[in-house]
Amino acid sequence: RTPMTSIKWYVSMLLEWDFGKLPKEAVDVLNIIQKSAGRQVDLINDMLNIAKLESWKAEFKSIVFEISQLLEELADEYRPIAKSHGLKLELENEVQNIKLNFDRNKLMQVLINLIWNAVKFTPRGWSIKIKASVSKKDKILIEVIDTWIWIDEKDFDKVFTKFQQVHSALVRNYSWTWLWVPISKNILEKFGSKLNLKSKVG
Repeated sequence: RTPMTSIKWYVSMLLEWDFGKLPKEAVDVLNIIQKSAGRQVDLINDMLNIAKLESWKAEFKSIVFEISQLLEELADEYRPIAKSHGLKLELENEVQNIKLNFDRNKLMQVLINLIWNAVKFTPRGWSIKIKASVSKKDKILIEVIDTWIWIDEKDFDKVFTKFQQVHSALVRNYSWTWLWVPISKNILEKFGSKLNLKSKVG
C-alpha cells in the first residue's frame, strides 16, 4: 500500500504545479494515473480487511444499541447520496424499540456496503429500500432492496466469492472489485448471523 500512496502523493504535487505548469495533455494523463492509483489503494485496503477477518485479527466490540436508531442514522446519511445519483432511498422500519447486542460499527459497515452496492447497480429514476422487520422465528431481518440488475440463482455463489463477478451484459459496464460482499458475509458470520441473497430473473 505504501508505494501506491507515494505515487498518489507525487502525482498530486505535479497536478498542483509544485514543479511548474504542465500542458493539458500531461494533466489529463496524470488524472488517469491518480484515479487508477486510488482504485488500487481501495483494492489493497479491501484485501487487507478480508485478510484480517479471515485470521480473526479484526477487532470486534459488541455493545447493546437500538437497531432502529442505527437505521434512521443510515437513511438520513445516504438519502442525499442516493438523490445525487437520481435515486430514491426509502426506509421501512418495523423494529422500533428493539435492542441488539452486536458490534455497531461493523454492522454499520455491512449495511453501508450493501447500500453502496445497490446505488452502484441501480440506474437513475429507480429506488432503493432499507427494510427492517422481525421474522417468524423472532430474528431481526434487515434487507437492502434495489430495483434493477437481477442475478440468476445459478450465479449466487459468485457474489459471495472473492474476485468473482457475475458475467452478464447488465453488469459489463460497471467497475467493481466484488470484495465487500464477501467481507460483509464474513463479518456477519463472526456473530452467528447470515447474509442471504434473493433475486428473480427479469
